[in-house]
Amino acid sequence: QRGFLDPRQDRDQHRRLTDTLAIGSNDLVELLRLHRQHHCVGRQTVGQGARLAHTIGKVTVMTVDHIDRVASVAQSNRADPLALERFCTHFNFEPMLFGAADAKGQAVYHTNVLMCIGTDFAMAGFDMITEPQRRAQVRQRLSENGRELIDLTQEQIANFAGNALELQGRNGRLLALSSRALRALTAQQLAALERHVQLLPLVFQ
Repeated sequence: QRGFLDPRQDRDQHRRLTDTLAIGSNDLVELLRLHRQHHCVGRQTVGQGARLAHTIGKVTVMTVDHIDRVASVAQSNRADPLALERFCTHFNFEPMLFGAADAKGQAVYHTNVLMCIGTDFAMAGFDMITEPQRRAQVRQRLSENGRELIDLTQEQIANFAGNALELQGRNGRLLALSSRALRALTAQQLAALERHVQLLPLVFQ
């Protein structure tokens, strides 16, 4: 049976979507199936396919909690509430939409810059969530099943400390983050993370 994508594009598309959406392989296959269905079946549905592709791009602003099935999104001009609703409806996630801004009032443009959700921890610039009630709800939702919460400062967010990704290694969980992010974390924060993951700093040229 013919695959969803051109074979030359398949590996790149798979890697890009899994990296940005952080969804499981079964969900990814279904997402690609929907994309192909809308984009390839007849001239009439090409517009729908283009809109779905646009939706996929917009969805990349979210940070996903696979355990509790919550998709968190910071409101910005890159965040599309309709795309979030469509994703959550199709993949059975609860949407968590909130406003977040830096000290100058600039909206946080990507949720994964603000927040990293791991299996047993979550670290985020919680104080950058603008509405106190919503901030408390986000904290409560992330911690209700026992996750340890690690608060990041705006300076640490500016140094990409929130832009990290938990991975499953052969010998346990890893946390991939930039060397710049690692340097921005305090000794106490590093100790908290190391209770749950092995740190894997990456150097970007």
